[in-house]
Amino acid sequence: MSLEAALVMTLTAYTNYDVGMDGLGIMASGLYVFDGACACGEAWPFGTVFYVPSLRRGCICQDRGGAIGDRNLDFWMAEREAALEFGRREAEVLVWPLANRGGESGRGRPFVASGEANHGGDERRQGESPTRQRGSRGPLLR
Repeated sequence: MSLEAALVMTLTAYTNYDVGMDGLGIMASGLYVFDGACACGEAWPFGTVFYVPSLRRGCICQDRGGAIGDRNLDFWMAEREAALEFGRREAEVLVWPLANRGGESGRGRPFVASGEANHGGDERRQGESPTRQRGSRGPLLR
């Protein structure tokens, strides 16, 4: 996987319980929320990997949002307080295209997640798709 771009983006954070969210934690891609997921603009396909060197934090685009443009990233966070504390900021972001291309193992991804857990109240595990069986691994967490 080769680096596609390095650009300055506006970063924000959201939770399952923000205004306009239903609390279920199902992202636009159909996956349940997981640490390391983010919403990004339509220019970036689901599976695009973003890494913010100044935060030592990365994410995989799996969601969209009405106010999310192509130069915005909205990190999913388990706790509303953490999302509010994160606030709004600008930072340099490195971009890799399509992290999850049909069976790719995902080993050697260029980011580390922040260690948050899925506290959405749902008994499904992180990264599980709504159609996956319990006990199987989600397509992005290997």
